[in-house]
Amino acid sequence: MFSKVVKISAVLFSLLTLLISLGALLSSHWDGSPPIITFCGLILPIVLIINIVLTVGWMLTRRIWVLLPLASIILSYPFISAVVQPSDNESDTLPTSAQKINLCSYNIQGVSYGLADLTLGLLADYVSKQAIDILCLQEVDETLKVPLDSLLATKAGLRYAATAAGPRPGYMLTVHSRYPLLNAVDIRFNHTGNHALHTDIAIQGDTLRLYNVHLQTTHFNQLKHDIHTNNGSKSKGSKLLVDGMQANTVKRNLQAQALTKRISQSPYPVIACGDFNAHPASFTYTLFNRTLADGFKTAGHGYEYTYRYLGSLLRIDYIFHDKALEGTSYRSDELDFSDHKAVFFNLALNRPAE
Repeated sequence: MFSKVVKISAVLFSLLTLLISLGALLSSHWDGSPPIITFCGLILPIVLIINIVLTVGWMLTRRIWVLLPLASIILSYPFISAVVQPSDNESDTLPTSAQKINLCSYNIQGVSYGLADLTLGLLADYVSKQAIDILCLQEVDETLKVPLDSLLATKAGLRYAATAAGPRPGYMLTVHSRYPLLNAVDIRFNHTGNHALHTDIAIQGDTLRLYNVHLQTTHFNQLKHDIHTNNGSKSKGSKLLVDGMQANTVKRNLQAQALTKRISQSPYPVIACGDFNAHPASFTYTLFNRTLADGFKTAGHGYEYTYRYLGSLLRIDYIFHDKALEGTSYRSDELDFSDHKAVFFNLALNRPAE
């Protein structure tokens, strides 16, 4: 009897995980999908782990039910390839004429907590040590702009800066560069505190168009708080949570559509980086991944996540690049300045040898 219950439970769970993987796949290709489908991608990492266990179990018992978790894993391949790269993609054979550029994107929300002078100094020292050429920051406190610009210029050699103040306090976007920055534009999204900073970078005769992006946040913690403050009603609070996260997903999808349209019309090769607040099984990620190349897929290896909490399961910060550009390495570092990891991407501008 116990054996029968275990088998039935395993079959039902295999079917459930298959449906969740299918839902995540649909969500990544369907703007405005229902909440239950949209949220499938959030739990997909856990589902994949369970599928691996189920696959091994069914294989050991030599049962045909192994096809269910295997199908789920196959459906999840677009997500898997965005968080796991089994081989080292770093390029070792760059032409001597290639111009190498070291780019970093970092959401520094929280960097000003405590002693701002100390934390900013440590951040500038780290940027200098990493020999970063272009630094894109999100969620910068406006009061930190002057000391941040000064420290990055003197300690890290990033003499040029562009700024987008942001529709609300604490949402400033900044770009700091070793190369001249031209045509800075603050791209505002309606009815939100999120935005993007567009600027062109003049690199020794070449021009790149850079988008420093901060898309619609989930506001998960804020919405979760409503569960406890909604007159003690968990059902109403939970509905607020689901509806709020779905509404933010719709906003984020619209923002992604607007930005990818701009990117497709750029006269220069594009790099889009920042905090996209979207997991790799989302419609937002899929839009950018179709328009540009994911730097982790082209030059990264190992397991990639960028949000330091929630079990290290979320990758929501990205560096996408024009498919004509060559990525040489990609990684993310876990620092103490923020709840996000700093993302690094090295690329090469190939020039004909003189």
